[in-house]
Amino acid sequence: MNAWMIPAAKRDRFGLGNRKRDNVFRSFLRLAHPRCFKPEVQRAKETDMTAQAFWDWHAPKYAKKPIADVTAYEEKLECVTALLRSTDRDLEIGCGTGGTARNIAPVVAHVTATDLSAEMIQIARSRSRGDAAETLEFLQTEAAQLHDDLLQNPLDT
Repeated sequence: MNAWMIPAAKRDRFGLGNRKRDNVFRSFLRLAHPRCFKPEVQRAKETDMTAQAFWDWHAPKYAKKPIADVTAYEEKLECVTALLRSTDRDLEIGCGTGGTARNIAPVVAHVTATDLSAEMIQIARSRSRGDAAETLEFLQTEAAQLHDDLLQNPLDT
């Protein structure tokens, strides 16, 4: 039996609007009864995938997606760049496709941008060919693995 076939009276205990209530109920059923939702696909997407595999898989789609609120992004970027100095060495963890790192690179001495996903880093490198390439470095690594490097080469921001 599918979630939307269960009478609404049994779903009303959630106290949500119809669409939102139905989505919550479907999510609940998906977790409680995975047979209703093609378990082999569901498990592959949600449980067997590592974070790196997830972002590698989503990287091309993520790269095509525009910034949702450009005005807010530009305001935050302006606030951040106002705090930076030309001698600063910057670290960005979780850089994705490197948009923020490319915008910060002309303002600081060096930017090290990291991401867990090799695909995201590949896209970031391809997009930054001419943009302050000498001050911009992209690394595919986990944040936890940066500890020793940071002790030897401290950063400013």
